[in-house]
Amino acid sequence: MPRPFLYHVWDDPAFNGLAPLSPASVPVIPIGGGAPVPRQMYSLKRDLIEMRRIGVQKGIVDASWLKAGDSAGGRELWGIKVGTGSSHKVVVVGCHHAREWISLELAYYIAEYLINKHPGNSAPANDKEKRIKHLLLNRQIWFVPLVNPDGHAITIATERDWRQNNASHTVPAGSVVRPAGRVSWPPGTYTGVDINRNYATTAAASPGGHGTFLAWGAETFSGGIVRTSRDPRDSAITRQVWCGPGAASENETAAIQALVAGARAAISFHSFACQWLWPGPLSPPHRSDLPYVDWVGDGTVAIMGTAGGGARSYTYTGGPNPYLTSGDMADFTYQATGFRPSYTPEVRPKRDGPTPDPSAWEFSGLPEAQIEPCFRENLAASLAVINCAGHNAQSTTVPLATNTGNPPQRCQYVRKCWEVFRGWTP
Repeated sequence: MPRPFLYHVWDDPAFNGLAPLSPASVPVIPIGGGAPVPRQMYSLKRDLIEMRRIGVQKGIVDASWLKAGDSAGGRELWGIKVGTGSSHKVVVVGCHHAREWISLELAYYIAEYLINKHPGNSAPANDKEKRIKHLLLNRQIWFVPLVNPDGHAITIATERDWRQNNASHTVPAGSVVRPAGRVSWPPGTYTGVDINRNYATTAAASPGGHGTFLAWGAETFSGGIVRTSRDPRDSAITRQVWCGPGAASENETAAIQALVAGARAAISFHSFACQWLWPGPLSPPHRSDLPYVDWVGDGTVAIMGTAGGGARSYTYTGGPNPYLTSGDMADFTYQATGFRPSYTPEVRPKRDGPTPDPSAWEFSGLPEAQIEPCFRENLAASLAVINCAGHNAQSTTVPLATNTGNPPQRCQYVRKCWEVFRGWTP
């Protein structure tokens, strides 16, 4: 029997003495506050240790790489490197925003799936094992499921709605001009930076020349609400969108920036809305402003609803929809890798349409029963992006003849790099 899909904590003494991959009862603060309630959860640290052991035995996991770095509070950013490819690096991360628990699970369970399903030294028993073995022979995939362990710990023990990290910065008085006028703040010590507003993006032209990226610190607004703020008072729980005192000022941001060097694709899971977001500030018709990146993005969402088990279709969108931000990982990765595929999946819950999910499911309220279907629909899409990291252009859509030349020779029909995962189920 496969183990149940549960949420993870960074680690906890409750796991001491338990067998690998075992759940433990962890006290968790309820949404809205109150006395902690016992909840069955897994340890991310100990699960990754066990998956690393299994992967090393199969020859598909790097035993030496344990973490991307350390948080401001000294917690490790646990990670695992899967695949033995010498190039075609892919980075998959989750939980920039502490309260978005499901984003951690997507990055973790995809890594676990690839390790468990790889046939090891045995011959592949079916087409899926052949595909996974080929993928891991030719890709190196760096998973960091929990980018914000300090903030996540707060959501477990203190405040479920906490979004940012837990770093404190002493800053001087300052001000910024907004559409409604100048806003000034006093000097002081402020706690909590939105890591996904802290990346060192620059105001460079988009790849197709149709727009300009937003540099770190550029304030953004939507519906009269600030979405990226220079005002450190917006580190408070009412907004939680302070971009920090400087570009890449946060330990967590600097660690991921270093990790994406040389990457050919990146995925940064978030929640919620059931959307895959393209990088950059543009809207249709230019979107990411690079045909190949949008071809992969369109193909990815085209296979989202084909995984069975109630899998949902997602929307490929971005730019001002749902709203603009600056200093986010996808934009940084897009710039730093020379405009390679870089996406932000906003996964379950879904809050629009004829059958919206309950509002109580937002962020950390998504029930455990939703983890597996969310994993199923994002697995195929994520494998497609990982596969497409090895390509540079759209593949042909015209089948080649199977017998050509004199004497006749067999030809190979190259399928679209994302199409091979249509209908893929765990």
